[in-house]
Formats: sequence, structure tokens, C-alpha cells
Amino acid sequence: MKALVILITATATIVAAQDNGNPAPANAVTTPAAALAPPVNWAVPKTFPPDTTKLWPGSASLEETQKAADQGDPLAQCAMGDFCIKGSNGVPADASKAVEWYQKSAAQGYAVAQFRLALKYSRGTGITMDEVAAASWFQKAVDQGNKEAARHLADMYSKGRGPVKQDYAHALALYERAVELSGDTLSECFIADLYAQGLGVAKDKAKALELYQDAANAGGSNAQCALGDMYATGTDLPKDLARAYAWYSLATSSADPNMVKRGTKGTNGLELILTPEQKTEAARLVQEFRDTVKKNKRPFHF
Repeated sequence: MKALVILITATATIVAAQDNGNPAPANAVTTPAAALAPPVNWAVPKTFPPDTTKLWPGSASLEETQKAADQGDPLAQCAMGDFCIKGSNGVPADASKAVEWYQKSAAQGYAVAQFRLALKYSRGTGITMDEVAAASWFQKAVDQGNKEAARHLADMYSKGRGPVKQDYAHALALYERAVELSGDTLSECFIADLYAQGLGVAKDKAKALELYQDAANAGGSNAQCALGDMYATGTDLPKDLARAYAWYSLATSSADPNMVKRGTKGTNGLELILTPEQKTEAARLVQEFRDTVKKNKRPFHF
């Protein structure tokens, strides 16, 4: 932040000198105007490896799925686990039974079941919480390229949970793997957090800002709220209440209820202090940002 202030001050000195018809100081650092502009148009549509995960066909009947699962088909076994967790397709909700199906499927090496079993162990859903088992199954799924498992295992390394010692560098590598596999915007936001704080990597706020912007432009509500906070407070970005409002507003449409709550709190607070002109500008920015997200939208991953 100190470096940013120095840079802005130096630039202001140059502009003032030029406006007065005087040459810029010999030791001045010249910075392109665009470098200080709010990073609005950094969104670049990205492509990611196609998801080749094989799933049990959704068109299969319960009888067909049950028969295949009983005969040992790992995809059908995982599907039965899903039915039990959701209480769908005529199957009563039963988390313990779901875990049994996931265990059978995971033991045969099916990555989706390995991830879902790990999740149940990590949360104590349908089985006693066991973070040692969770970490093990997450790792098995990651080894097969499961995108969701990469982020969840990264979270364990970031927080030092269970058998995993806190290791930000390893967490960073796993978050990057999740982004590489699927463009996971939540992982991208967490990578930005690590760069912003210098955890597991050299502190680089410019890189963090670029990652927040990229994730926000792709529909990442965590990143949208992060940008809203920065613009609202003037932290690492010029204070801009209209722009803050616009990012918070987009987050209110998130599939994550926590981000909906955070975005709503942000917009409600700003509505009390925005001038009519700022409200008009905020409305324009909301539409602009929505159009950008529509072009760059990536799937949401819990």
C-alpha cells in the first residue's frame, strides 16, 4: 500500500509539473495513466480442459441403478449414494447408507465417490468425523484430477486441519490445480488472498488484485465481495462507492448464501450514503459488470 501511495504521489507530481508547462523532475517515475485506472476490463474468456468424468446416466431408472450397484458398478454405487444423500428418485434420505455406497464405489477407485466420501468424513455426515480419512480420500481424488477435491484439500493445508500441517505453499499449488482443472473462481479468490498477504508466496498485491478481478468477472461472488470491500474502503484501490455498490450487487445473486448475505449488507449500507449521481453510476456499472460476467461465466463449485 505504501508503494502504491508513493507511486500515485510521483505520478501526481509529474502531471502537475506538465500542467504548469514545466518539465517533469529528472528522477520522476513515469507511469502510464492506464496503470492507475480501476481494473475493469481485465476479463478474458478462458477455456479449461473438458470435464471427462464419467457419471451414471441420469436417464437410468432406480431399478436399473440399484441392480447395477448391487452387481458392483462403481458409477451406479456412487449414484445410489447421491440418491440417499438427497432423498431422491424414491430413495429415503439416509446419510449413513449414502456413506456405505460411496465407500464401495471409492474402494474401486472412482474419483467422484472418493471426493464425496472425503467430504462426509470431513463434515461428520453419516459417519463419525475423521479428518485423517478425509485427507486421505481427498488426496486419492486429487491424484485422479478431481477438481472439487483439490480445493477442499487445499483448504485443509491452508488451515492446518486434522493430520495436515499448515502449509500455504502446498495450499497454493492445490488451489492453482483447481483453477487449472475447472476455472474454480473460489480457488482463484483464495489464491488472491495468499498473494495479498504473502502467505506461501512473495506478497504481490498487484497480482492479487488481478486475480480478484478475473474471478469476479467470471462470476466469483467471493471475489466480487472482496472488490466491493476494497472500493468501499479505498484499500489497495481508489475509493469508489458506486463501483463498490455494483460489485456487492452482483454478489447478491450468488449460489452461496454467505455471499448473498455479505453482498446485501454491502449494498444496504451504501444505499444510505450514495449521492443521486453515484446511484445512477452504480446502476450503470451493475449492468456493465453483469454483461462481463455473462461472457465469462464459469461453473460454481462448493
